[in-house]
Amino acid sequence: MTTFQSMAIGENLLLGISECGFQKPTRVQEACTEKIAGGESLFVTARSGSGKSAAIAIAVIQKVNASNPKIQVIILSARFKLAVELEKAIQQLGRHKNVRAHAMSAGSPWMQGTQILIGVPNFLLEKMRSGTVNVSNAHVIIVDDAEEMDRFSGSINELINFTSANINQVCFLGSTIPSSLVAHARDFDVHIDDISVVEKHKDVEHYEYEVKNDVEKMKRLREILMVNDNAIIFCNSKSTARFLHSALELPDHVCAMMDGELLPRKRDILVDSLRSGDLKYLITTDVESSKLRASLVVMYDIPTCLEVYMDRSHRVCRGKAVSLVKPSDKSRMKLIKDTPRSV
Repeated sequence: MTTFQSMAIGENLLLGISECGFQKPTRVQEACTEKIAGGESLFVTARSGSGKSAAIAIAVIQKVNASNPKIQVIILSARFKLAVELEKAIQQLGRHKNVRAHAMSAGSPWMQGTQILIGVPNFLLEKMRSGTVNVSNAHVIIVDDAEEMDRFSGSINELINFTSANINQVCFLGSTIPSSLVAHARDFDVHIDDISVVEKHKDVEHYEYEVKNDVEKMKRLREILMVNDNAIIFCNSKSTARFLHSALELPDHVCAMMDGELLPRKRDILVDSLRSGDLKYLITTDVESSKLRASLVVMYDIPTCLEVYMDRSHRVCRGKAVSLVKPSDKSRMKLIKDTPRSV
């Protein structure tokens, strides 16, 4: 059995991995982490939630020269929220290697000494062209969540061309790799191997329960929780999450609430409690979904768009995804179901 200790990972990084609660690598981490750290260019396809982003984080931490304060790795994310989550993962896992990752946006101040630059493709391209960031020392480009990157195909191609003099490694990771990205990558002057990881766990089962009003919705939620001892309940707003936490009248050690105002350390404690089974139910808004896992996800509020629905049902859920649909939600639910998706 492969362990993190049996992989080519330094002691300082192993310590960070252990402190973050990772016990053994997932199949995708086994398949590609050492290859990325070793300089291989890859197409990696595996289902959402399989551990691709953690594989990236571990690989780039191992790869970066901590004594060099220049940008060495560029990671492209489809959304700034995902970039921030990846930045936090790198900082936590790499705390004993003193690597510096920065998710760059219009509102984020520049961090001197950044070694791993993360951001949305078109924004980073603009900053590179303007000279705001110097990427002349970068030698790696990694595209995370490639299944969402088709709309950035042009920017990614321009960004690769802009940095091509120094880049010697490109990696694309996603549940699928759009053909437009494959075409651009094949034009790049490196050999790219393909890795496809088929996960053993079954697909998420999707259920919709129609409810007439909020009273019936609350009743249905109670019925669902009575027969499930592990669930994450998603709300669209902090006010709804707080109302629900109060209305369910469950002890705090059984049911807790998490939103964007909660301190990161307290969020981590709740996530760990949910994973261990000490906490049964977590009511939350769409915050830091990359760390959340549950066998049942209940969408008390219908998401505002497909990508939020996919975050909840494919990143977080490990079994059943239940949507509680009022008459006023039907048009939004139909739009979500009718929107083409890549997973």
